[in-house]
Amino acid sequence: MVLSPMSFAPNMKRVRDGGGDGRWMLATRPYDWKSRPVPAQVKDGKFSLSTLRDFIHVTDRDKAALGRHITLDPVKTKAARMEVANAGKISVSGYPYPRMQLWPISDYFDQRMPTLPVTNDPYSGKPMAQGTLFQ
Repeated sequence: MVLSPMSFAPNMKRVRDGGGDGRWMLATRPYDWKSRPVPAQVKDGKFSLSTLRDFIHVTDRDKAALGRHITLDPVKTKAARMEVANAGKISVSGYPYPRMQLWPISDYFDQRMPTLPVTNDPYSGKPMAQGTLFQ
């Protein structure tokens, strides 16, 4: 299994930009969605429900197919789970995916990778290998 921490296009500045910290493109457009972007937001420190809500708003505003909210520790609050559930699902190749996903970095070290449809490398446009850090 190839694990590459740079398998997405990073935002190299640490700023409050109201946007994402990385992005991918789905290789296939969802059946029930008009776009293919997949932004990611990486948060260090203590989880904040307001930052999750802000990121969901950004993905809605940008009409992103789905979003990935990455944290240091697992997010277990009921309110966060409700926000993620309310974001809905998309369907790619007949398989449903949550439109907003929470993923703690600790899962990486436990070899639990997040579930995403096949994505394209944002630099080359070529399909990314399965098993990369965020694929």
